[in-house]
Amino acid sequence: AMTILASKAEDAFDYYLASQHILKSGDNLTLTFSTDEPLDNISLSPTLKIGGADRLVELTDLSGGVSWEAKYTVKSGDNGTAEWSISGHDRAGNSLIKDTSLTSITYPAFSYYQSSDKSYSFKADTKRPEIDQLILSSTNQGNDYHDKSIKVARVGDNLTIAFKTDEAIDMPALELRFGGVAAKGSATLFDDNKSIDPGRFWKGTYQLSDQDNGTLSFHFGGIDRAGNQIKINVAEVNEGDLDSINQSFSIYDNKTLHADSITPKLTSIHIVEQSVQSAFEYGSQTNRVVKSGDNLSVYFLINESIDNDSLKVDLKIGGKNQSELVQLNKLNANNGKSWEVFYSLRDNDSGLLEWTISAVDPAGNTLAKAGSVTSVPSLTFNWIDNVTDKFSYKADTRQPELNAMSILASK
Repeated sequence: AMTILASKAEDAFDYYLASQHILKSGDNLTLTFSTDEPLDNISLSPTLKIGGADRLVELTDLSGGVSWEAKYTVKSGDNGTAEWSISGHDRAGNSLIKDTSLTSITYPAFSYYQSSDKSYSFKADTKRPEIDQLILSSTNQGNDYHDKSIKVARVGDNLTIAFKTDEAIDMPALELRFGGVAAKGSATLFDDNKSIDPGRFWKGTYQLSDQDNGTLSFHFGGIDRAGNQIKINVAEVNEGDLDSINQSFSIYDNKTLHADSITPKLTSIHIVEQSVQSAFEYGSQTNRVVKSGDNLSVYFLINESIDNDSLKVDLKIGGKNQSELVQLNKLNANNGKSWEVFYSLRDNDSGLLEWTISAVDPAGNTLAKAGSVTSVPSLTFNWIDNVTDKFSYKADTRQPELNAMSILASK
């Protein structure tokens, strides 16, 4: 009689071969058998090969030399199919043979065991499955203002992660966290090549939520059929950044990704006038008049850094677009928060001046006016409130003409 039992962490079979038990380091493989007459321990020799390499088994006499147990605990580095063989002899020197009624194995060497009309084999797999290819991409191509190694993304942007494992595994786990908090958006993970090479090519997609904020980190989990934990082994991820078991990282190809769905705000604005007359239009206490050669500077602050290319200021004078003549100056070269819009009035400028300020931050969030700013009605304005009074600017570059005259003499 004979039985083979596997005590293993995962009650699973090989991904491709449903009749092959898979064992990992620490699992036990036990062969029990009986003989029709007592044999001595020293005359009985069960041997085990794993992947063709000899392994030392522990032999135990269970009952008076006729019932035996050969046990082996799988160790790190064991990989391959288990093959048993049994030899021995009795006290008279007669060699051990297989009884004809024992049909569950071949003899003297066997790697398959027949049980309940099914044939099983046993394979040691102590190697961790590896992610050996990993590609990250984002629909947002923006970078942080101060650190170009930080990529940025905002609500509605889509992230894609594609990775390949060096062996087939069942569905792995992948969690995204922003600033240490689990992602709030919509995510998918699926076998991307199921029909041709299943279990090895995986693809995940994620759309950012407005609740995502902070640095993105990826947290992988998963095991092969033996129970070995998944491992990341790609050039773009530094091994020193990975936990030995929980495979997580935030730096990929020397870059990180930061979720920023916070709206940048204009927090302060005022206008400085440089003119000869510095006067109001005749009959008005709200329209200040400026002429050719006078200068106007609009100074404003934004609560986060903005690039020149993404900041735009339009100017209309009497409905005529003069935006191309506006000078936009960054007041602190390394800051991107403090700005001046300068305009020097030209001949033929005529009418009310109307400014429009628009911008997006590196992540693509659109500039808005802070609620605390009441000096202008919106980011499009033709008047400004300087606390003491509210006024507009009106260009008047036409010279007044003397168009009537009379001279009277009373004598």
